[in-house]
Amino acid sequence: MAEKIGANEHTTGKILQVLAREKITASMKGPNGGFYLSANAKPVVLIDIVTIIDGVQFFFECGLGLKECSGVKPCPIHYTYKTSREKLFKEFSSVTIQELADSITKGEVFLKR
Repeated sequence: MAEKIGANEHTTGKILQVLAREKITASMKGPNGGFYLSANAKPVVLIDIVTIIDGVQFFFECGLGLKECSGVKPCPIHYTYKTSREKLFKEFSSVTIQELADSITKGEVFLKR
């Protein structure tokens, strides 16, 4: 999988292990083992993966990294950034991994560095 997307094999393996531990993927040990999605798995939205790997603080923090940024005391990009990250959070919360995989399979998009 790492080779197909041009990613670091070790990092990809660690991410897949985390996802398996959180029951997003399943894994099988042995010479023919690996990671897979169960055929009867419930749909997984992208925000679930982001939450497990990085958390969602990105969607709620100041775009400039200020600790006191708010609507009362906004940074110079507060309102623009807030609108953008809210749209991104909404999109990540509605698109499923299967939808992303389907668009790759159909050749509509690609996933390679």
